[in-house]
Amino acid sequence: MKINAFILGRLIHRRPGKLILIMKLTTFILILALTQVCAKGFGQKINLNEKDVSLEKILQMIRQQSGYEFFYDVKDLQGKKITVKLMNAAVEDAVKQSLVGFPLSYKILNKTIVLTRTSVTEMVNSEVIDPVRITGKITDSLGKPLEGATISVQRKTREKDIRISSSGLIVGPSGEFEMIVGEGDKIFITYIGYAAFSFTAKRNLAYQNIVLQKSSQNLTEVTVSTGYQKLSKERVTGSFAKPDMKVFSNRTGTMDVVARLEGQIAGLSVGQEYDIDVNTGAKTRKSLIRGTGSMLLSTEPLYVLNGVIIKDFSLVNIDDIDDITVLKDAAAAAIWGAQAANGVIVVNTKSGKKNQRVRVSYSGFADFQNKPDMNYEKTLNSRQLIESAKEIFDPTFYPYNSLTYSMIAPHETILYNRSGGKITEAQANASLDSLANIDNRSQAKDLFYRNTYTTNHTVSASGGNNMYSFYTSLGYTGSKGPAPGSNSDTYKIGFNQDFSPNDRITTGLSVQLLSSKAKGNNAFSYNRMSVLPYQLFKDAQGNNLSMPYMVSRFSPELRDSYQTQSGVDLSTYSPLDEVNYGYSKNNMLSVNAVSNTTIKLWKGLSFLGTYGYSTAPRTTKSYEDHAKYSSRAQSIDFIPVDGSEPYIPLTGGTLNTIEANQRNWTVRNQLVYNYTGREGKDMFTFQGGHEASESLTNSTKTYVLGWDEQLQTSADVDYKLLKQGVFNTITGAGFLYIFPYQATEVFSRFNSYFAMGSYTLNQKYTIDGSWRVDKSSLFGSDISAQNKPVYSIGGKWNMASENFMKPITWINQLALRATYGITGNSPYTGFATIYDVISPEQFLFYPQIAGPSYGLATPANRKLSWETSKTINLGVDFGILNGRLRGNMEYYRKNTSNLLGFLPLDPFTGLGSAASNGGDVVNRGWNISLFSTNITSKDFSWNTALIFSANRNKLLSYGPVKSYENQPDFRTSATYVTGYSYMPLFAYKYAGLDNQGDPQIYLADGTITKDPSKVQAKDLVYMGSTIPKFNGGMSNTFKYNQFTLMLNMVYNFGAVMRRDVNEFYTGRLSTWNVSPEFLNRWKKPGDENKTNIPGYRADPNYFDRSTSFYTLADINVADASYVKLRETTLGYDLNPKLLKGLKIQSASLFVQMKNIMLWKANKYGIDPEYHDFRRGTRAQRAGEHSMSIGVNINF
Repeated sequence: MKINAFILGRLIHRRPGKLILIMKLTTFILILALTQVCAKGFGQKINLNEKDVSLEKILQMIRQQSGYEFFYDVKDLQGKKITVKLMNAAVEDAVKQSLVGFPLSYKILNKTIVLTRTSVTEMVNSEVIDPVRITGKITDSLGKPLEGATISVQRKTREKDIRISSSGLIVGPSGEFEMIVGEGDKIFITYIGYAAFSFTAKRNLAYQNIVLQKSSQNLTEVTVSTGYQKLSKERVTGSFAKPDMKVFSNRTGTMDVVARLEGQIAGLSVGQEYDIDVNTGAKTRKSLIRGTGSMLLSTEPLYVLNGVIIKDFSLVNIDDIDDITVLKDAAAAAIWGAQAANGVIVVNTKSGKKNQRVRVSYSGFADFQNKPDMNYEKTLNSRQLIESAKEIFDPTFYPYNSLTYSMIAPHETILYNRSGGKITEAQANASLDSLANIDNRSQAKDLFYRNTYTTNHTVSASGGNNMYSFYTSLGYTGSKGPAPGSNSDTYKIGFNQDFSPNDRITTGLSVQLLSSKAKGNNAFSYNRMSVLPYQLFKDAQGNNLSMPYMVSRFSPELRDSYQTQSGVDLSTYSPLDEVNYGYSKNNMLSVNAVSNTTIKLWKGLSFLGTYGYSTAPRTTKSYEDHAKYSSRAQSIDFIPVDGSEPYIPLTGGTLNTIEANQRNWTVRNQLVYNYTGREGKDMFTFQGGHEASESLTNSTKTYVLGWDEQLQTSADVDYKLLKQGVFNTITGAGFLYIFPYQATEVFSRFNSYFAMGSYTLNQKYTIDGSWRVDKSSLFGSDISAQNKPVYSIGGKWNMASENFMKPITWINQLALRATYGITGNSPYTGFATIYDVISPEQFLFYPQIAGPSYGLATPANRKLSWETSKTINLGVDFGILNGRLRGNMEYYRKNTSNLLGFLPLDPFTGLGSAASNGGDVVNRGWNISLFSTNITSKDFSWNTALIFSANRNKLLSYGPVKSYENQPDFRTSATYVTGYSYMPLFAYKYAGLDNQGDPQIYLADGTITKDPSKVQAKDLVYMGSTIPKFNGGMSNTFKYNQFTLMLNMVYNFGAVMRRDVNEFYTGRLSTWNVSPEFLNRWKKPGDENKTNIPGYRADPNYFDRSTSFYTLADINVADASYVKLRETTLGYDLNPKLLKGLKIQSASLFVQMKNIMLWKANKYGIDPEYHDFRRGTRAQRAGEHSMSIGVNINF
């Protein structure tokens, strides 16, 4: 029996307007038939050998070879790329083979071929044997519907059970399908980049939840971007990682790219501190990739945007980011040479797709953060403070007449007045009780803080035709800071375009533009330690209160005397008024442009050019009016006692202006050769070329006095005289160490040659390597420093493709990787010099007896080189149980030598030390990434991702040990000590108090002492490092119908920190607050049996004890481990049927709660994210339990 029509099955849905479409098509066919349209013919045999090209391009080639014209709807041809090989094929056969996998049928009318989308009617056929209904859903391993997946059927015929393959149908955005096929038919599911899935149609078949897994055989799939090339992850031997972009995009608590990667990348540790660019002011969360490899230089990763190095990601719109790759080992990062030892973060922005209609999208969110937690910082309340002050008040040791140049708080004034007989005991107690009943926290929270609000909006559009594609976006971020009056507005424009005038030339341009304005008032910094708990800022009538004792350096009597002599108001200070006496403004415009040009020269050989340029001019102004108390207090140092003209103006204000610009350019030219032979069994890639880059930063700073805001003028001031000092003033003398004008310029240049190549055999065995030489102004001029190469070599074995692995069906993916390579960390500008650098000795501003002098600032070191990191990486990639559990595990060891530092010199050289290479540090550890599909059904799915990192760090050597490094005081604050990890924490081994309330410690020999002079560095004990040994994250995604719940946790284990303890043991309890521990201090003999807190002494001049024996003791070191629920996000996808009438393709809403502490190891209530691990002090806690709402719309 001859089969003329094939039945794939039919999707059960209705298509409104179908009759009209059929009528239009019929009319067109009739017109063609009547007019006998034809075209020139060039022969009827077709020869094609095309790989990964669009269907439209194939049809154009058939048209050129055959003379047949094609009629079709462009949108019907969108979809996967295809590969076609034909030799002397008939036109109809060529069309048939080209349409495989597309839901299209064709009709040949004379010399015209009409393509139409397969209709429901055409799919219903009486040839179906034993029809059965099949329903299901096609998703990836994360539960995301695979729109565009192709369903094909191999169906039975009635003759000898022969199977015939049909063309495919494309599933829609939901990924769901419903079809009628014959019992026993074979159904195939395919999707580009994923392994095919098949099953046999049976009666009463359950709902099919089909999860497609990434294909280990699809070596053409591009997934990993190094900044120089894009490769399939199956061909990459090095260590790389990618974040879940869904989690990344939904992290609304920060606009910082690096901060959004927290807990998503194994080996990447994101801290709470910020790295601030001194030129642009951009803030980026500090991060480490696989540990600390330098004691002196920056340990931040290298940042790459669209293939070009940038200083930070501040100008990138978060919503424009398409892909992020973190390069961790030498094989992945060595191509970046002497700047890649700390790893590389590569970001690529979105681009348009060819042959796509214009699509418009909107995404936006609003984030709300509460005011700070005023109870987090632990201090005495008002009553406790006053009772403690009464206990330790000692007018004999601290007589009032000795406080002439001291701040005196209100409660102290009352105590001195009582002691001096100015008021009675009852009056003093009444006044103190009145203060003790006041708590200013609520008032301070209302006056000095507001809820933080951040809103972000992005509108984007993309599209293209067969030669041109584009993506453009407009973004806005507005922020209101916690201090009233602090606001910022940022506008970002992104524009990417690609143009291919023919098959040989492709050019692209990516541009990011940022314009930002930020302003703030002279905000008052409220701190529980520096502000007394009873001090109110407004009275009952709402008037601002004055409290000069908080800022005055004089007693009230001396302050009044100076005020009378100078005529300057020194008695009025109100924090609420001070807010209006100054401002800061920051305006910045940043532009970054990257152009790429690819020219196909010959078979597999191409030229690739990359050209980048960026500039970031910035203006910062800060102004302080003379009305500001600090300006008023400063002025009396420059008012002569004889009543003559003041040396500085007493009107206007002080204006500080910074004009800065940062310009960078990069030029990279390279040849790229790709070869694929033996039907994909041989795959070879090689590329090499030259790169030059330059960075120039210049800035000017001006500082003027007497600035008139209205007239925009300043007063004439003799700044040289002020530096040298003026005398016979009201306070005796005045010195003003300012520079009215300063200019700086920082310049660096790289000139580099590079090459890289990889070869894959039988899609199983891969070897690759890279080589690069950097010549730079940052290194010494000696050939040994300038011609020092970096390189890497790696190999990968795809075991899962071996024949002996095929019987093990539960293993879907298994690959082993091993790499070795060298990377570098370059010195900063000015560290290496060709010549000796001298500078004027300006530490004395007044005239020197022998005249101006010059000193040797930096001795020449022509052999200074970059720090060298040699890395070994071993890894295994796996996937089991049909991809339900997959991931990778890696072990690494990174040895860094030639550490840069200041090594001691012979004293006769005139310098104590000089910049030099010398030192070694080692980092080793594990990175583990696990992903699982726990449950998947028609309506519900649950996926989990677990990220784990372990790192151990040790400083092996760092030049000769200096004498001061053996002192206990150095050890307790040192950031490095040879033989220990970076950021070590040393403590005294506490032995309790003696019967006088003095702290004691154990020495290394086991003896106990309280004498500070007997302690050496060896007597301290190593408690650990303030950098976590283990960190990572865990995310769970639950999806039920249109609802999605995402829970993202982060954790840090293994770090230690000093806890906050009492540090007040002598002196006056005056204008500051202290720890509640002070209440539990030793007070009398016997207390040493119930407390470890030393006693208070009025006399500060004691040398027989050291309270640091307690404050820096081992008992006050706590575990800094914690687990936080960083985000809880509930999303809802609106029903597409409801949106259709609004011309909306899809829309989703979400609400998010952030920063919920799940567990912490310490028992002191310390949140490690708001704590100084080394000093043991708490920071103001804000941002906990913040909330955001957002929406994403695709039109």
